[in-house]
Amino acid sequence: MRIVFLSFVILCLASCGEKPYTETYMSFDDHTWRADVPLVSKFDVQDTTKFYDFLFTLRHGQDYAYSNLFVFVEVSFPNGRSLVDTLECVLADQSGRWLGNGIGDLVDHRILLNEKRMFPIKGPYELTITQAMRDSELNGVYDVGFSLENSK
Repeated sequence: MRIVFLSFVILCLASCGEKPYTETYMSFDDHTWRADVPLVSKFDVQDTTKFYDFLFTLRHGQDYAYSNLFVFVEVSFPNGRSLVDTLECVLADQSGRWLGNGIGDLVDHRILLNEKRMFPIKGPYELTITQAMRDSELNGVYDVGFSLENSK
């Protein structure tokens, strides 16, 4: 299953053109994302004049039980401060049809979390994404990822 996911990631990156500033992915062998297992991405920012887009990638099976996904997104700044936000990722339309792209049983979503953002301070940052659904274990989730890309 990881080979399929890695192939998908490589295909997406090849089709996007410019390489992301940073990217982090996490796979779940048991297809369950637990609330106590966050996705953590660490990166260093030296140019505070550039704009960036924050993207969240989710791969789930057709058996994923919800039409959405709530996540906590925490950004820790070099000065020790942090900012936390709760975001809803809409995964299906009103009729229950998945909004992502599907291959067989799998559905891939590429969700824009934040667009054209600048970092105010040079230095090391840490971004943490935690699932924030009422169920502490989300079944049917294969992979999650985060990428920070230069804004166009």
